Amino acid sequence: MIEPENEINPENEINPVERSETPEPEMLEPLETQPLLEDPEDIELREPEEPFLTDEPAEQVREESKARRFFRKLLRWTAGILIVFGFGFLLAVFTLYQPARDETDRAQREFSQAGLQITDLNSQISDLEGEIAGQANSIGNLRTENEELIAVQDGFNLQIAVLMARLDVANAKLAMLDDDVAQARLILEGTGETLKAIKTLLPVDQRDVISPMEQRLSLVLDETETDPFAAVSDLSVLEAQLLQLESNLFDQP
Repeated sequence: MIEPENEINPENEINPVERSETPEPEMLEPLETQPLLEDPEDIELREPEEPFLTDEPAEQVREESKARRFFRKLLRWTAGILIVFGFGFLLAVFTLYQPARDETDRAQREFSQAGLQITDLNSQISDLEGEIAGQANSIGNLRTENEELIAVQDGFNLQIAVLMARLDVANAKLAMLDDDVAQARLILEGTGETLKAIKTLLPVDQRDVISPMEQRLSLVLDETETDPFAAVSDLSVLEAQLLQLESNLFDQP
């Protein structure tokens, strides 16, 4: 019968003394725990330690690292401040520029509208000037016609005045023949005013013809009391002068 393999052989048993003398494995000291995450700035600023190449103490290296970290932070803060000021400047420029641009656009629109209004007004002015020119021509024509009518009216008035003077002389002559000196003088006093009207209506270069008639009328007035016969004769001369004037002015060639 085969003995089981797991049966303990007394010879194979280990002596407790020998077992205790077997050296136990030494416990390894735990490694120094390093932080899993380090500050990126520490990683960037950390320099390889060269204990065999430099003699500077660790404190000086640490102070240098702090100084670099400080200046880096200062640089970042400065850049941030500059960026903030830059955004503020851009915002201020945009805030001031946009209203000015809107005002410029509004002014341009108003200027365009003003230009259109000016063009319209110039067109209206041109039309009015044309109307005024037409009216001026019409007024000129009317003025010419008016002057012609005035000349015609003056001619009629002159002719009427000459006829009235002739009528006064004829009536005064009849009164003198009837020995009515007072009636003759009354009639001839109005004849003097008629001669003045004729002189006013005549052209300037023809007014001298009235002076002999006025002198003859003054002579007749003096002779009515002293020499009626001579007065009648001078009235005939005055009548002939008036007839000649009428013929020169109004007779057609």
